[in-house]
Amino acid sequence: MARRSKNWDIDISKKLKKKSYRQEFFMNFIEEEGLSLREAIHVLAQTMGNKEFASLVDMPPSNASRSANPKNDVKWSTIEYILKKIGCEIYAKAA
Repeated sequence: MARRSKNWDIDISKKLKKKSYRQEFFMNFIEEEGLSLREAIHVLAQTMGNKEFASLVDMPPSNASRSANPKNDVKWSTIEYILKKIGCEIYAKAA
């Protein structure tokens, strides 16, 4: 049996396949819990399961896991790519 994170939840993982639920789940961690983008990506990946998250973001599991870990240095373009795949793009306002 595959090892799962302590945050993995089979029922929530199934719900996270739906884009609208995934967006609400993800944004809740930023807006309500005060997590950074990287921390929220990490929670999402752990809750979905690495295999499922890797499939969603179209990356090999090892790359997806490394990219989701907020302790690792990751290019901003990779974070933007993951956010787009999650369904939560970031738009910057011109000053």
